[in-house]
Amino acid sequence: MNLLHGTELMKRCSKCGKYKPLDEFYRHLTAADGHFSKCKECAKSDTSRNYRKNKLHYIAYEKKRAQRPKRKVLASKYQHNTRKNNPDRYRATYLLNNAVRSGKVTPTPCEVCGSLNVEAHHPDYSKPLDVQWLCRTHHLQKHNKVSYTCIMEMLAREDEQKTDNTQGELECLES
Repeated sequence: MNLLHGTELMKRCSKCGKYKPLDEFYRHLTAADGHFSKCKECAKSDTSRNYRKNKLHYIAYEKKRAQRPKRKVLASKYQHNTRKNNPDRYRATYLLNNAVRSGKVTPTPCEVCGSLNVEAHHPDYSKPLDVQWLCRTHHLQKHNKVSYTCIMEMLAREDEQKTDNTQGELECLES
């Protein structure tokens, strides 16, 4: 139910129960009043909670979606723009790759687990040859991300077990 408060039309949020101006509700063409029943704040909160609860599903979905031809073209444009907008990061990566190829810099095992399959992490792009060598999992953790391999392992286990897989998720995220 909408109320008129002064010159402003108000609506009650179905989630928090507060009356708020209509501009605090997302538009929804099929709703009777043309607005979503939850206020923007509650809708954002619910969306965020759902994403956190199903994060692995959404990451796997986006990884699969990225393989579509249209997405590959967009990714290429994004990469071009990123290089253009972050020349220091691109320069550091370029200089380090050349130094590794020429033998001036030698990758060392992962600083965390000792894995030989490593990537360079630049704490400071102004020092392109001063890097931390980390395996993919620990490099992603450094950036607060989860590895695709970890996600796929969890989804495969989930398909096999068809049960709650939270323990497996924790093990993979901790490694």
